[in-house]
Amino acid sequence: WVAPSHYSMRCTIAEERICNVRETLKRRQCNLWVLWGIVMAWSTPYNSAREGTRRRRTRAIMDISLFLLGPFLARLGHDRVVALTSRKARALLAYLATEGGRPHYREALSGLLWPDYPDRAARNSLRQVVHNLRRAIGDDVAPTPLLLVSRDTIRVNPDARLFLDVAVLERATAIGPQRPSGGTPPTDCEALRSAVMLYRGPFLEGLSVDDCPAFEEWLLLRREQLDRQMLLALRALATYYEGRSAYDEALLFARRAIELEPWQEEVHRQAM
Repeated sequence: WVAPSHYSMRCTIAEERICNVRETLKRRQCNLWVLWGIVMAWSTPYNSAREGTRRRRTRAIMDISLFLLGPFLARLGHDRVVALTSRKARALLAYLATEGGRPHYREALSGLLWPDYPDRAARNSLRQVVHNLRRAIGDDVAPTPLLLVSRDTIRVNPDARLFLDVAVLERATAIGPQRPSGGTPPTDCEALRSAVMLYRGPFLEGLSVDDCPAFEEWLLLRREQLDRQMLLALRALATYYEGRSAYDEALLFARRAIELEPWQEEVHRQAM
């Protein structure tokens, strides 16, 4: 049995303690929210910067340009140059891009670029080059990567937004110069002119992989083929402008054809 006065006193003390505990919890909760707000304030700029970088890299990857008519040049977006110091990486990317209509077996690629290596060492070298190449062009963050890599094959993704100057030249020469002399329509002429403006020199000028005879043979054949297509485009343009009495334009393209193949008599006659 407890006296009423003592009971009331104990209840009052208990209520005060409960109120003190509640106030303490409120203060701690408030402090936690303040701390959380500080953390978020600090991390938001970092996260935004990281997200912005990722988005910029993703947008850049969606627009990759390969300029192979001349020295090797790869760009992401409009201004970022892809620095590929490895000759094998440049050779591999150029080969996959220009022969991009089909998947390529790893064994064939390793034999093309590492013919003197044992099979296992050649496959490991190919794996390392592909890894470095994909990082350089941003395939590790791209929603639509340029290269589709599987256990057995590697190929260029047909859904990737790839600009290839070689493809522009091949499409233009497949349309325009097949017509009779002087019969190239203006639309075909514009396609040819655009392709010609992309020409900076022979295919993969300056790139040599001396220890890869099969790749060097492929390079020589493709270079000769593209030079013939370029000559065909130049002569078609010279004929087109000559037929329209635009002799300055005609002479410009005829002279470029002479620079490309000075031993061609027909080109000299056209310039005269």
